[in-house]
Amino acid sequence: MSRIRTDLHFENCSADNFEDINTLLELYLDELDSWQREVDNIRIMHHDVWKGSRLSPLIKQHRAGSRVEKQTRILPTGGQTDVDYMFEVTGIEVRCNEHQGSIYFKSCACQDPGSRKSNMCNTYGRIYVCKSYKLFLESHDVYAKIFADALSFDEKEDAFLLIPAKFKENVVKNCGLDYQRNEILSSPISPSISGQGALNEYDGVPCLKLSSWPQVAMIWVNRQKESGLCFHGEWKSEIAQRAPLFLVPTGNPMDDEQHLQFRLSFSMVEIACFEQISPPMRKMFGIVKYLFKAMFSGSNLLSSYHVKTLMLWKIDQIPLDDWETMKTTDFIKGMMSEIRQTLRTSNIPHFFVENCNIFPVHKVTEQNVLEYTTIFQNLPQRLKENVGMLLSQDLNIPHSEMCLNLSAIKLQDVHKTRLDAYISGYLTRLLSVITFSITENYTVSCQMGEDSVKEMKRIFANYDNDRHISRIIPMVNSNIRRLKLCPKLIRSRVSFESNSSSKDKMSRLVHEAFEAYTNEDRLVAKDYIRKADSLRQSPDTTEGIGISVTKHHKCLHNDKPILNIIHFLENENNGRCPRFYLAPELLLQHMKMQLQMSSLIINAAALQEEIGKLHTIVEKLSLKEPYLGRLSYRFAGVYLLKGYRRFVCDEQLPVRVPIPLDEFDQRRFATNFNLR
Repeated sequence: MSRIRTDLHFENCSADNFEDINTLLELYLDELDSWQREVDNIRIMHHDVWKGSRLSPLIKQHRAGSRVEKQTRILPTGGQTDVDYMFEVTGIEVRCNEHQGSIYFKSCACQDPGSRKSNMCNTYGRIYVCKSYKLFLESHDVYAKIFADALSFDEKEDAFLLIPAKFKENVVKNCGLDYQRNEILSSPISPSISGQGALNEYDGVPCLKLSSWPQVAMIWVNRQKESGLCFHGEWKSEIAQRAPLFLVPTGNPMDDEQHLQFRLSFSMVEIACFEQISPPMRKMFGIVKYLFKAMFSGSNLLSSYHVKTLMLWKIDQIPLDDWETMKTTDFIKGMMSEIRQTLRTSNIPHFFVENCNIFPVHKVTEQNVLEYTTIFQNLPQRLKENVGMLLSQDLNIPHSEMCLNLSAIKLQDVHKTRLDAYISGYLTRLLSVITFSITENYTVSCQMGEDSVKEMKRIFANYDNDRHISRIIPMVNSNIRRLKLCPKLIRSRVSFESNSSSKDKMSRLVHEAFEAYTNEDRLVAKDYIRKADSLRQSPDTTEGIGISVTKHHKCLHNDKPILNIIHFLENENNGRCPRFYLAPELLLQHMKMQLQMSSLIINAAALQEEIGKLHTIVEKLSLKEPYLGRLSYRFAGVYLLKGYRRFVCDEQLPVRVPIPLDEFDQRRFATNFNLR
């Protein structure tokens, strides 16, 4: 396809058009970024726990993408991103083409510089397996499932060619990640297999690790060694030593043989880059990426990865000191100018590989170029409108009333009223994955349960100074005690008692009560319930760190409402029950009712009164915490009331169970201060 050229122009960007919103925008970015940094350790620890408990022992999970890169993540209202995973087949290292061995990679470096496919060929190639190594792979239980039917003999090479599509499908089948795959598993266009889990959409990218960085990548290490830049030479050298490069199953879209090719992946290096950047860089990239998605979402030409690449080039060119004084609106205009220039030249240089153009020339059409041209007309006004829309939605301010003073007040209010719930939501989900992992392993064998506890101790030791993470340690220990797994419990340098709010104390007591309740230790459960009940009148005990219920709570044979929740969720999720979360105050009331249910059944008026209390609690629960939408505290409460309705119906009791309206448009009500 011949390159389509067009003139793209900015209108003059006057202060009246855009720059007047700079101060407000920077206040917003500062607040949002501070929230996301507040839960950094919680998110990282969640991944550490999850990856060690869910996957095949020979397939290692790496989180990738914006969820783990230290960007200031900004999404359109109600928007969400996929959870990106790299699935590395461990124990296998692919040699570069100059070192043929058991398994090796041969680059497609093009001999014809004028070829239409030459612009990206430096990053693509084929993977071959020697005859003797093929026998080894087929003799191994796990490797055989991945490679046995994915190898095709190549007479010219006298080795077996690894077929990307089949390799991709086999790895995802055996990775242990529980999600519903899309129907088309093998596409040469994308290295990933997408699908829907109980909570999130996933993109899983199978990969193989290179034994060393190839020469085409080492050029980046030696480029621009100035100490005044973020990515200075010493840091790059260190990254080249510790950050792996992967090969992922996707081919050059301009090559007729793309279905036989793999591509170099720098995902782990990109994560390291974003860990290195300064707060101003982080926040500026966040808003530029948001604006790009908001304004250009209708075009399929450029992607956010192209914008990321342009950003990395900016970071590699602008001295550190200059970022501290740069106005956000000036940077936005500069980046938009860069995007315009890439369209004029059809060129975006690969950040890590020299002489490699990642501009999607094969996607260029008259239509999508026209779409960009239209958007770049009157660009300052479009930028201002999109920023204004973002601020008004996240701060709940009518666009027409937006002003600096009002918005600053709104930001202070959001910080005061929502930050604690935001942190507690992340802690609830971290606690859930920890206790689920321990219990899941314990159901296999006591030894696996013990090993799981040892792993948790190791992980907790990495965060023993984190004041937030320390809040869940008493709850984890309660779970360990119930399962009788280990006499030595998890410790923290941070004192729980000295740093506990009434909300945390109540959460801990309800967790203890629920563990005893699950263990059918009624006397102990009643004692903790009595202590927790004494704290209910405190003004800060609403919601707090929640208690998760999972498939393992099917053991609560006599708790019909809980069993009904599990049943409802299994019906909605193809037989799988996701972890769901009960607010401490709600669970407290539920357990009180269940422990006296024998007397309540014969006293309809008393049962009606207790259900009324339950309904009152449900009505005030959040639709956004600890997980936005149908796994929120409110929805768990609605499910619980539905469970009680089924129970009184089955028992033919003359009791009415009111159900609050449970319709919830997640995308409408989400904001970036609820971002998960």
